Amino acid sequence: MPIKCPIERAIYMKEYNIKHRVKLSNNHKIYQDENRWRIRKLNIKSQLKARGMTFQDYTFEEVWERKEETTHCDYCHELLIKKEIEHNHLTGHFRGIVCHRCNIKLGYADKKFKKVKEEIKKLLV
Repeated sequence: MPIKCPIERAIYMKEYNIKHRVKLSNNHKIYQDENRWRIRKLNIKSQLKARGMTFQDYTFEEVWERKEETTHCDYCHELLIKKEIEHNHLTGHFRGIVCHRCNIKLGYADKKFKKVKEEIKKLLV
């Protein structure tokens, strides 16, 4: 019969984890080894969502496949050493796979564009 009281369950789980620490640790390592790429993809997906990227035009799987297949930057066309997923920082839409240098430039341009847009609004008011 399951333990219903949350305090008793917490005590039981703590004792169980201490008693079976080695077994749990080994199972965790095995799972990590077997699912390394799946875990990595999930981490990257959650990081992109946290940074404001939306997957409206493309699914995450399509973006991931494109990242794996792309060998040259979509903007400067140089060979990619460090691939980065570029997205519009205002809307969150995917723009392409770019090198680190172009990613920094495009992010800076987005910030500048936002400031210029705000300045124009101030002038028109």
